[in-house]
Amino acid sequence: MHLKQIAWPLLGAALLFPVASPALAHHSGHAYDRNHPLTFTGTVTEYQFANPHSLIMVDVKDKDGVVTNWVVQSAGPAKLMRAGWNRNTIKPGDTVTVTGFPSKDGKKEMGLQKLTPPNGVILTEGNE
Repeated sequence: MHLKQIAWPLLGAALLFPVASPALAHHSGHAYDRNHPLTFTGTVTEYQFANPHSLIMVDVKDKDGVVTNWVVQSAGPAKLMRAGWNRNTIKPGDTVTVTGFPSKDGKKEMGLQKLTPPNGVILTEGNE
């Protein structure tokens, strides 16, 4: 009898774990300062149209000519495709203007709000 009292809760937890763990792990939005959006223009050095989040690496030159590489995180491909993106939307060498939410820890990373590629059509993740 005592074994059944332990086994059933463990079995229930084991069955719920695959459903609950993705929800617990998906917390990246809290890493960004949504109260202080930042906009910059730079040159794309890499574009990873991949799951779970697409990444855009952008070299940004400051007023003194110092170049800093920023990592811009956006939604995964399925969501971006619904918003009009594809794997060829941007490419290395493109000049883009990016608005997003900078990392709270001071790293040169941001969560994407919108991006303007060379064709001038403003792109979002589809949240707007």
